[in-house]
Parts: sequence; structure tokens; C-alpha cells
Amino acid sequence: MNKYFNQRNYQLFVLFCLFALFSTTESRAQDIHFSQFYHSPLNLNPARTGVFQGDQRFVGNYRNQWGNVPTGYTTFSGAYDMKVFREGMDNSAFGLGLLFNYDQAGDGNLSLTNIALNLAYTHRLSQKSFLSVGTSLGVANRAFDDSGLTTNTQFNGELFSSALPTGEEDTGRDNSIFYLDFSAGLNYHYQVPRKRTRIDLGVAMFHINSPSVNFYANQPIDLASRINIFGEATFMLKQRFDIVGRALFQFQQDYNENLLGIAGRLHLKKNENLDDLAIQLGVSMRFNSFNDAFSPNVELHYNRWLFGLSYDINVSEFQRATNRQGGPELAIMYRIFNLKSLPAFKQCPIY
Repeated sequence: MNKYFNQRNYQLFVLFCLFALFSTTESRAQDIHFSQFYHSPLNLNPARTGVFQGDQRFVGNYRNQWGNVPTGYTTFSGAYDMKVFREGMDNSAFGLGLLFNYDQAGDGNLSLTNIALNLAYTHRLSQKSFLSVGTSLGVANRAFDDSGLTTNTQFNGELFSSALPTGEEDTGRDNSIFYLDFSAGLNYHYQVPRKRTRIDLGVAMFHINSPSVNFYANQPIDLASRINIFGEATFMLKQRFDIVGRALFQFQQDYNENLLGIAGRLHLKKNENLDDLAIQLGVSMRFNSFNDAFSPNVELHYNRWLFGLSYDINVSEFQRATNRQGGPELAIMYRIFNLKSLPAFKQCPIY
């Protein structure tokens, strides 16, 4: 065991593994998702807003799932967040963020669009520990287009005819609805000064207000709250090598999604002036009550930029339709470091 992976780091690694193990109790989830959930921090937990190295951050995520079957999903997310320091608050900081999500699937172009404002507060508990609480308030739109859909009643015995009635009741139905969406979360962050070792553990609840999402106004259907529990840890093993572990467990009524991942990061160049270069290779597994997908991933860290690419290999029963193909996913992150006056360096050093 070398000087970078001492007894203290070993204990932290054991705690992280125990957290991942005991969090795999039965859990259920739906909503949009990313295999690289750790690179979509404002979607992961509102309390992660402003918790990063730097002062401003731009994040983009793109996912194309099951593109070779008729009911493929296309998901895009864009986010911006920043730290806000106040005079006299040397041990704390605010985080402010803006989040945009768009998701579309199926022949009916069923879509979800939402814009949310995130606000978080982070307080330093000790030299190495930080606790954050965050909220998110957004407006969302669900819509679909039924012009490209057919039903059994439109089959005349030989072919489908759009001139025949669909048999679907459309009285009182809206093809587009809007609703407010409220979420909140907690995040604990641990970091070793002047080292790359750090740990994040968090819990968040989404759709706290359980908004109605039915297209028929006289038949309200509430969107169930979703809870996620996550952990992310980076351990500096050597001067130029880190091991990274990640876990996500979330549930929403009768649906669940669990992800476990591990990766190794090699620092090819590491300087104090942010002239950095690192490459990371990893793999993750997503599973529910059955195995779902196997996802190899690669990352490039270059100065203020991060590029992440993963590909889901479907291993569920649905592989008969997908031929084991799940879909590619791309994550891009860019950070801005503001030039601070000398007294400002005493501010809360998150990351």
C-alpha cells in the first residue's frame, strides 16, 4: 500500500463499497436516464449544483437508445451552473443553475420538455467535509402527435387505412400539457486537500408535488415521486493513476434502475496551472429485477474540458429486437475559472 493509498483512504474505500452493497435493496424507477449519470449533475441531484472545481460549468448530454427499433429514444440535456460567494461567508457558498431536458420516443413522437432553475447551498463542516442542500423548480411539457399512429379498427382486412376511424376517444383530450415540477436533494462531499481523493454520497427526491400528467383533464394521473441514492468516489492510488467507482439506485413506484461502475484514470500530464491531460477507461452495468445493459465507457480530460463516450450493449430479453444494441451516449463538460483577488482564495474550496 503506497503513500497515496494509506489506511485512511482504504477505510473510505470500504465505506463506499458498503454503501453500494446495502443500497441494492429492491428499488424501482422510470423517467429519462443516462448511463453517464455522473456527468449530468443537475439531473442527478439539485444539491450537486455548484459542487465542482471551478466557478462556472457548462454540461451537455446526448443519448440515442434503441435507434434500430421503431420505438427508439432520443434524449438531450443541457445545463449551466455557477458558484455564488457572499462576503462574510468564508465557509459556505451558493450554487445557481439552469437545466434543460428534451426526450422523444415512438411513432407518436411522445416528448418531454422541461426547464428548471436549481438553487443549492453548501457549507463546509470541516477541512475535508462539505454538506449541500438543493432544490429545483421547473416547468414541463408532455406532448404527442397521433397523426402517424394506426389502430386495429383502421385495418380493413387487407391493409391499414387512415381514412377509417381510430376508435380512440379524443373528446376532452389535449395532445400537449404543461405542469410544474419540484425536486430537492442532499449531498455529502469529502475531499483530501492537494490530493485527487474525493467522495460524494447523496439522496434526492424528484416530482415531490406529484403533478398530473394525463392528457385527459377529467382523468387525472399523478406523476409518482422518484427517489435516487447515489455514490461516487475517486481514490488517488499513485501520482498519475486514480481508481473511480460509481453507483446509482433509484425507485419510482413499480419501476427500478440500478447502476454500478468502475474505471481507471491515467494522468498523462498534471500541472497546477490546469494544463492537464488524462484518459479514463471504465465499464458499468445497469440492472433492474433482471440484467439490462452492459456499458463500456471512455473519457478524455483536457484542461477545462471533459469528453465522455459510452455505448450500451443490451443484455436483457429485448436483445432479440435490438440485436444487443442499446445506444451511444455523449457527455461534454466545460469549466470556467474566474480570476480572484487574494482575499477571495479564503472562500469555501469545494473541489
